[in-house]
Amino acid sequence: MGKRVALSWLEGVCPMGEGGEYHTFVYDGPLFKQPVAVAAGEVRQLETTKRLELELLRVEAG
Repeated sequence: MGKRVALSWLEGVCPMGEGGEYHTFVYDGPLFKQPVAVAAGEVRQLETTKRLELELLRVEAG
């Protein structure tokens, strides 16, 4: 996309997903009335993988 990004948070992460699976969380798109507001939470070390917890910032009835 032509932008530089800090990749230091990737330290220890295999770019091909070896030893784990990649999962996707969609927070915005054309079918959404508004983006889902989340904040990055704690990184949890599991047996062989890590998981990033997401915190829901707001829930508005639409």
